[in-house]
Amino acid sequence: MEIGRGGGSEEGHRIGFAPGICFVKGWAISQLSEDGEDVEGVVVGPQYLLLARYCLVGPPGSASPAAGRAHASWAWWAGRAALTQQRLLRGRSATLCVLCEELWSAAAAAAPAWPRALRVALALESAARHLAYSRVADARSGLDVADGLAGFGAELAGVLGTRTAHQTEAKAQLVVSVSRRGAWVRDRGAARVDDLLPPDVAAAGARPTQTPDGADDVLPGPRLVEGAGGRPPAAAAPRDLHSLEQALLLARAALLRKGSAGDAWVLATAARLQLARLELERPRTRIRGLASLEGVEEAGGAPRPPAAARLRCAFFGALPLRTPLRRELGEALVAAGAVASALPLFEGVELWDSVIVCYQLLGKRGAAEALVRRRLEVRPSDPRLWCALGDLSLDPGHYRRAWEASGGRSARAQRALCTLFCARPRPAVQAAPSSGASSPGGLPRGYHEATSEDPSLALECRLKEVRALQGAAWQSDTTRFERFARASLALGVAHLRVAAAAAEGGGRRELSAARMHLRGVVRAAEPGFGDHALHAELRGALQDVQARLDAL
Repeated sequence: MEIGRGGGSEEGHRIGFAPGICFVKGWAISQLSEDGEDVEGVVVGPQYLLLARYCLVGPPGSASPAAGRAHASWAWWAGRAALTQQRLLRGRSATLCVLCEELWSAAAAAAPAWPRALRVALALESAARHLAYSRVADARSGLDVADGLAGFGAELAGVLGTRTAHQTEAKAQLVVSVSRRGAWVRDRGAARVDDLLPPDVAAAGARPTQTPDGADDVLPGPRLVEGAGGRPPAAAAPRDLHSLEQALLLARAALLRKGSAGDAWVLATAARLQLARLELERPRTRIRGLASLEGVEEAGGAPRPPAAARLRCAFFGALPLRTPLRRELGEALVAAGAVASALPLFEGVELWDSVIVCYQLLGKRGAAEALVRRRLEVRPSDPRLWCALGDLSLDPGHYRRAWEASGGRSARAQRALCTLFCARPRPAVQAAPSSGASSPGGLPRGYHEATSEDPSLALECRLKEVRALQGAAWQSDTTRFERFARASLALGVAHLRVAAAAAEGGGRRELSAARMHLRGVVRAAEPGFGDHALHAELRGALQDVQARLDAL
């Protein structure tokens, strides 16, 4: 499992695919983007995933996979490629969701002829697919199917025990009780994690994480009372669980945020990750949770088991890719106040949004902008960097550059541009170049609509704007009068546009409403702003509306 699990830098690495076509890392990352969602952070070997996507499914963006594959497990591997692509993206892709649904349905149709272990693994991966899209109910149903196929059951039970080092009275502790139904062929030949890792790494992983000076008095796990609940504590969790059974427990933990030990590298690391997440939620164990999370993150760079051992549980183990894992560790450090420690983590995986937040928390906004500009000198066609620079400078031109650099595929650039313009105060009326200019409808200067929206929608928006400004004491303040006068002019234009699109009766009604509003504004503004230029425009607009009414 090479994508995002570890490995060195592969800048400039190329794989020949067809004459005139080569998969370069930067281009492969851009091709893996789907539905406007960009690949997040640094990815190791994206060209391999793109090659698998082309061979198994088709080019990115294809609506449906090719049918009629000869091998029965083709749909399963194609679904794995699509799900791995989804895990690399910043957000969820509807196209990949539909694609995964089709591929797993095809795999499920061929599954009855497979051995039971493969059917259990298929149900587990299907549940993981639903979890990737936050479909908790569907994931729970998939796990129930896997439990039934494996003859395996796990339920939460209460057993007496102690939770802290100084606790003397046993209290009810929540544990997992495991039951097995029917015969299950145990994979006794499966290598354990201690056999797969070098001795120093295995010993370090076996030692419980301790905080300095013994400051942590909360035990890593509850110390159960012997014979509590009518059974010995060891009966709650057998030590000879099959790797698929451990994966079932971890899948339940992904739903319930609880963990259980595993005998494979992916499962053991995922169990430590679940435990670290739980400890981070409690103030008394937060330091130990941070230390555990750092250990999980460092495990990806340590000497790894063979590829076959890692691949065994890679697709249904509850272990995120390296970039999301580092982001989670960085966010935990920021939440604990260690912003300076989180900064190199975010920079290492090129999470520029998080880098900007860290610099802002440290009061170094200029350093953040300088960093992004330096990276743009190296990668001027990266839309994520242009969006990050736009977030810092609030310059819409940077978002437009991001849209151009992405080839019209960066949804973030369009969302950020829309958010930026919505946050800015937009004048209701734009002035013409000269005082004697008029709009195409023959109206006085400035008496025209600034945008080309739907007439009914524009009228509703202008009505809300005028109502919001009516109570702002505009008759005694020049600035407020100017805002209210421009909004009134825009409201008149909106009435005229609706009148032009309506029938004769509806047009007269809209013109009468415009005349009533403009007449009231002119009369109310006469005492204080009779000599103002906008008051003259209001009078001209009223005369134009009256002329249109007389012509009907």
